[in-house]
Amino acid sequence: MVALATGEPCCDVVMGLYKPSGELIWLKISSQPLFASDTKPPIAVLTTFSECQPESTHPRSQGDSTVSIQQQMAELAAIYDHAPVGLCLLDADRRFVRVNDLLAEINGIPAADHIGRTVQELLPDLAANQEQIFQQVLETGQPILNIEVQGTTPSQPDVERDWLVSYYPFQNLDRQVCGISIIVQEITELKRLSQTSQANELIYRHLADTMPQILWTANPDGGVDYYNQRWYDYTGMTYEQTQGWGWKPVLHPDDLQRCIDIWSEAVQTGGFYQIEYRFRRASDGQYRWHLGRAFPLRDEAGTIIKWFGSSTDIHDQKQAIEERDQALERERAARTELEKASRIKDEFLAVVSHELRSPLNPILGWSRLLRSKPFDDVSRDRALETIERNAKLQSQLIDDLLDVSRILRGKLSVAIAPVNLVSVIEAAIETIIIAAETKSIQIHKHFEPQVGRVGGDFNRLQQVIWNLLTNAIKFTPEGGQVEIYLTQTEQSAQIQIRDTGKGIRADALPYIFERFRQADNGTTRQFGGLGLGLAIVQNIVEIHKGTIKADSAGENQGATFTVEIPLFAQPITEVAYAPPVEDIQDSERPLSGLKLLVVDDEADARELNQFLLEQYGATVKVAASATEALPLVTHLLPDLIVSDLGMPLVDGYEFIQRVRQLPANQGGEIPAIALTAYVREEDRIAAIAAGFQAHLTKPLEPTELLKTILRLSRG
Repeated sequence: MVALATGEPCCDVVMGLYKPSGELIWLKISSQPLFASDTKPPIAVLTTFSECQPESTHPRSQGDSTVSIQQQMAELAAIYDHAPVGLCLLDADRRFVRVNDLLAEINGIPAADHIGRTVQELLPDLAANQEQIFQQVLETGQPILNIEVQGTTPSQPDVERDWLVSYYPFQNLDRQVCGISIIVQEITELKRLSQTSQANELIYRHLADTMPQILWTANPDGGVDYYNQRWYDYTGMTYEQTQGWGWKPVLHPDDLQRCIDIWSEAVQTGGFYQIEYRFRRASDGQYRWHLGRAFPLRDEAGTIIKWFGSSTDIHDQKQAIEERDQALERERAARTELEKASRIKDEFLAVVSHELRSPLNPILGWSRLLRSKPFDDVSRDRALETIERNAKLQSQLIDDLLDVSRILRGKLSVAIAPVNLVSVIEAAIETIIIAAETKSIQIHKHFEPQVGRVGGDFNRLQQVIWNLLTNAIKFTPEGGQVEIYLTQTEQSAQIQIRDTGKGIRADALPYIFERFRQADNGTTRQFGGLGLGLAIVQNIVEIHKGTIKADSAGENQGATFTVEIPLFAQPITEVAYAPPVEDIQDSERPLSGLKLLVVDDEADARELNQFLLEQYGATVKVAASATEALPLVTHLLPDLIVSDLGMPLVDGYEFIQRVRQLPANQGGEIPAIALTAYVREEDRIAAIAAGFQAHLTKPLEPTELLKTILRLSRG
């Protein structure tokens, strides 16, 4: 007590105590004050007790005994004088034997006036309340501890104060209770703080229970000892179920071990705890993402005394972030793809410009030469063949572009019927045989007998084989070979075309079927083409529910293309695909006697069509616009109308609609052919819907036009 009051150590105080057996022992007591910092007062006292020999075993002189007694009396006086609590000693008659100034101040009576007087004399009101306690301590020899007493002091009669009073029996050397030692500790401020703390705790708990987050606290060992109401509402668990580490059942199994590891590490190291995990919601069983955080509360010595934590539902935010990230990733991918597409488009447009201009050079060159001077028959025929060949090349380039356009819009149409692939392959070979012979390339066919028929479009499948054979011949050097295999697997017919040409680089194989892609620009410069053929081929094959793949051992190692088309599941009757060929050679003028009206705003097209049809024997009138043509319809009543669609002011669609509004005797039922550069499937459908009976595309194929005119004119 002296060490706590003075801040100074108190060492080697000898005190005699009786054991319960009645044996007297002697203890040596030392007290060392403990400080929170370098400043006083101390916050605690470390006291050690060690048993020592009784005084009789250490004979001293009378003077030594007197000094020891005086020292003990001085120490006792120091305890009474400096103790931060009220102290007094009563004899068996309740008379004050000793009292310190602090208790005297509480009683409002000087300390000296207490000595020799009873409690009843000095404090009659208190004596009545305390007598029963005094009597019990004296009779039982047992202390009565921590009795709360409320009251006022004479110095502050209007202030209610609180004390904690303990009563200890005082024994003489014969172990007879001969008095009462009383300790009075004022706890007014502690009581106020306790009440405030309790009120604050109620406020905190109410606040915590109204928050949308899950709040919790844990002991220093990590065991949770408190949850707010949100936890119980969310998890459906009870208080008993979730104490300590009872939270584990509501955690997602995939997150459980990670959560245990991170929380255990935080508890062990005292570090900040943060984690994202999923809790199961009791209302619907959904696991929702939460952000868990906790920080330790430490005392003045730095020891963790409590953990405070929270779990915040971040499921919607996390989902929104993921969706945003996915959207950003999609945007980045789209931007990358757009940049790639733009680059490929620019490269493609450059190739288109080159490929469309290249045939124009011989066409225009020979045309000018033919007009500039006369040529012999051989030279003239060679010039015309060159012009025709390059014009067909341009037409093929345009057809490829149109096919790609149809593919992009999902409008590439096929007429499915039973197909004999031998006929398809033979027809395709016929179209490229001259090109192969020109380069001395041998074509070898290996057809397995009795290959089943497939369901497909004869012309489109021929386009596939033609394209693959054209590429094989184009990329195979002179004297090379092209092998064509036709076999049957369990459910498919397989066509394989192998060549001994330049092959395909390994890094180019994954992109070989992409639109506008070729192995490199040098391929275009050396061999020509738009890089569309294989993309069209793949699309046609896929429309037939088939597959195509390319293989190559590398550059100059040749290439192999394998096409598989599903077989029909049941026997079918083959449809003849050869279009009916009318014998138009029986007469040099098969259109004799027919009156035709040709409508086109392009003068060259009008002149060509008029000349062509007149050569076949027809009587032809021409009009440069729909406005000019309408009066001719009613005046001439032609047998058939051939009209362009893309004309200014009044186009071909409106023109034929006006014709169909006329009475029959004024030409309202005259058959009509749309001859146009509009080649999309929807253009054909629109033309038929407007009132045309047929839709033919430019560039004009004379025999096709002639056959259509004959068919319509004959009804």
